[in-house]
Amino acid sequence: MNGNRFTPTERRLLERLADGLPHTYPDLLECLSDGLAGKANLQNHISRIRPNLRKKGQDILCVFVHRRRCYQWVRLLANPYR
Repeated sequence: MNGNRFTPTERRLLERLADGLPHTYPDLLECLSDGLAGKANLQNHISRIRPNLRKKGQDILCVFVHRRRCYQWVRLLANPYR
């Protein structure tokens, strides 16, 4: 994956996360084209997306909402020490 190029699955995940709200595993698993895909597949896609987002000052965080693990796309604050 070079630069800002994402796979179709990664683009679907980013479209789902674009609202900036936390999304649960079942919600994001719907973005995977394989009905048998599980959490490990989802985590792999998220891990591959993160480096490209971090270059832009953004990230996908794992957050807990009502005791449920969710992913949320966020904008990072600038580091004042750089």
